Amino acid sequence: MTERIVWQPFALYQPGSDFGIYIDRNFAREMLETKLSLEDRIRVKQLLLEVSERFGFNHPEPVDFHEDTAFIKGFYLCSGGVWLTADGLFDPLSLKENIREPVKYSSHNVNNSKQAYALMALIDWWAEYADTIKSLTLPAV
Repeated sequence: MTERIVWQPFALYQPGSDFGIYIDRNFAREMLETKLSLEDRIRVKQLLLEVSERFGFNHPEPVDFHEDTAFIKGFYLCSGGVWLTADGLFDPLSLKENIREPVKYSSHNVNNSKQAYALMALIDWWAEYADTIKSLTLPAV
């Protein structure tokens, strides 16, 4: 059985080390539909902080969730403005439309391959543990 590709880097050739990531639109929709408690969002943030600390980064808020969902709008490495965020003004309603295009993320201020690799590790962790994160879903009321 072939697994679908959830995320893919692009534009790795840019000046400096900036790059972009495409994530599968269905994956984005699933994460947007997954509601997480504040405690679960804090736990996911803590785990992603541990991932970034392995690379020598320690931003106090390594990710930005869309409201109370498991969808991450942005990944942050340090207070120097190094990040990877969903492009433009993220519109969660656009994920409900029958569009096949992936969701695009772009990096900012990435100055070296260590920063690029750390951001890719964060998004990879999110994709790799998505099923575990989804199991944290609050029970329907």
